Amino acid sequence: MKKILWIAVMTIGLSVTAQTAKFGITGGFNHSNHKTTTKVTINNLSAMNNESNSNFSSSGLFLGMFVDLKLSEKFSIQPELDYIVTFKNDNSFKLLSIPVLAKYYFAEKVYVQAGPHLDFILNNNENEMIKSTALGATTGLGYEINDHIFISGRYSFGLTNRFKGENITNNIVKTDTNYSINYLQIGVGYKF
Repeated sequence: MKKILWIAVMTIGLSVTAQTAKFGITGGFNHSNHKTTTKVTINNLSAMNNESNSNFSSSGLFLGMFVDLKLSEKFSIQPELDYIVTFKNDNSFKLLSIPVLAKYYFAEKVYVQAGPHLDFILNNNENEMIKSTALGATTGLGYEINDHIFISGRYSFGLTNRFKGENITNNIVKTDTNYSINYLQIGVGYKF
């Protein structure tokens, strides 16, 4: 975990060499969708086994810090470090996300953003079948109310399979299980 935080700090620190850098904080509502699908193949006939799908959603909050690196009038890069916590049936789910987003201003104060993110499940001690680290992609829209305050909405989806348990493979049956986490964030931010 120390290596991960060190990499995040170094990424943000090295990025500050851009033309204009503004530091800031952001936070808001987070809704996560945890999706598990198992594909079962029997004698080379493929089918989705609905009985082994287990999807659930959880809602909560996110809080983060960022550096907005203005590269030109219409383009900037924004690395972030976000802490996400969601709740479902008296259980909490904690995630650390490190997105690096490219922002393009297509109108005076309106921008689209997209880029990769790396996330880490922080409370994965009880489940040895799930990988704590995964790569994903994020896309969204934002509006700058003034030079300091902005609102944004974005969707992040997992690109890598988090399942590390064993799949069944023999002459008759083969299973392939995939687990991913997608999340929607609607928030407000402040640039210093």
